[in-house]
Amino acid sequence: DGSAGGNRGLQSIIQELRTEDFTRLRLGIGRPTVAAKAYVLQPFPVEQERLLTALVDVACDAIECVLEQGAETAMNRFNHRNPQAAGNPLP
Repeated sequence: DGSAGGNRGLQSIIQELRTEDFTRLRLGIGRPTVAAKAYVLQPFPVEQERLLTALVDVACDAIECVLEQGAETAMNRFNHRNPQAAGNPLP
């Protein structure tokens, strides 16, 4: 649970659900050199496009883990700055 933290999409979900109490899967965007809003609306840079499939696979694994084993187990398994350290298959 938590606030939207300035994220309008998340704020919209909170308003629709009428609660901040739900499990969230967050995917980082790194540290862009331009405004975050402009950055996330741009197409993926070519060098990052190859990582996208692996990232989606890891996100799906995290969702399955939340559903099957609970959020705490998923957080312990997937909340790492280096996804490879958690045994996740990002190149």
